[in-house]
Amino acid sequence: MQFIAPLVISFYISAFIYLNAFFVKQLTVAEKGNELFYNKVGIFLIILVPVFLLMEKLIAPPQGSGAVSLIRALISLIALLGLLVAFLYHVIPIEGVYELPAELDKYFSSDNAFTLWLIAPLLALFI
Repeated sequence: MQFIAPLVISFYISAFIYLNAFFVKQLTVAEKGNELFYNKVGIFLIILVPVFLLMEKLIAPPQGSGAVSLIRALISLIALLGLLVAFLYHVIPIEGVYELPAELDKYFSSDNAFTLWLIAPLLALFI
């Protein structure tokens, strides 16, 4: 589970690049629907993978063992998955490809929820 901390940091850096880089619109070749969603996901992954490989070499999470380390890793993983779902709700809209259950809407669709999911992985790293 040593990849979680570099992945969280890489996700933030990649999201910033994805939202602010001038070349993202030029790389988007699809117009609508599934193709547009998968095109945006592909562009994001093209940015995420090199950033993750770099962060993996730079960030060394604390080594631990036992139940506390496992609980810390699980909390970080859940927070990272929540961030991913919130990202799919707000940045790369998934609505055209897949209709998520209404129960998830109350946890991920509002701007306040998005902000909380942006903060949750960072807090989980410092637990």
